[in-house]
Amino acid sequence: MVCDQKIYESGKLAAVLKEYDGCRVFYIDNFDKISTLKNSEGVLGVFQIPKQKSLQEFITDKKKMICLFEINDPGNLGTIIRTAVWFGIDGVILCGNCVDLYSPKVVRSCMGSLFKTDIINVDSFSEALSSFSSYKKIGTFLDVESDFQPDLSKDEKLLLMFGNEANGLDDSLKEYIDVNYVIKSGSNFESLNLSIAAGIAIYEMMK
Repeated sequence: MVCDQKIYESGKLAAVLKEYDGCRVFYIDNFDKISTLKNSEGVLGVFQIPKQKSLQEFITDKKKMICLFEINDPGNLGTIIRTAVWFGIDGVILCGNCVDLYSPKVVRSCMGSLFKTDIINVDSFSEALSSFSSYKKIGTFLDVESDFQPDLSKDEKLLLMFGNEANGLDDSLKEYIDVNYVIKSGSNFESLNLSIAAGIAIYEMMK
């Protein structure tokens, strides 16, 4: 861990360091030289990227998951992961060419939630489809009737699917979904931000 000398000497990191046995701390006088931010918090942690599980191992203990396709914006990805953790989603699947999960902007916008849930990358949804046979797959197509209704009497396995910011879910995925969910608009405005839409849909799935 690297931190600004003033923060280190203030003792503010004491509680954090107790959680990481053997963590070494280096402090410097001018932290902004190594930070990508103009106004940083003054602390930088260095961690090893965890080894990814196999898909079968990943889904073994999961009942409620989200699958994100071709997400391009790091802020959106981080915010969606943070929201998913808040609502108790068991796991996050990144499908196709998503933004790097461990890019600085994604990590910052996750606000620590990156360490609170399981996340896996898959190249192709169709190739992984057999692993999701026991899940009710929920699409978020704007041009498909909204027919998803949460059923509190059933302990269902659910997989909620979101497309990228510009194009949404690809039409080729329509054949795979069991139900669809559309957020009803109260105006004639064009669209919602992806992370906001994901938050609303996750709430509906989990309530």
